[in-house]
Amino acid sequence: MQKFKKASDIKTGVIGYGGVFNMGKKHLEQMKKVGMNPTAVMEIDEERLKAAKLDFPFCNA
Repeated sequence: MQKFKKASDIKTGVIGYGGVFNMGKKHLEQMKKVGMNPTAVMEIDEERLKAAKLDFPFCNA
């Protein structure tokens, strides 16, 4: 298993940006808060995907 020297070396993403509870958004915010590098969001709902792109424009969606 690969070891990371710092949190920013860890690339993360979420599957499902969340509707009612916004859990995908909350997870990405927490990952960013601890220094990880959020890079991707997957979401089948087009409206939630648009929200993800606005909230995290640096992520691939």
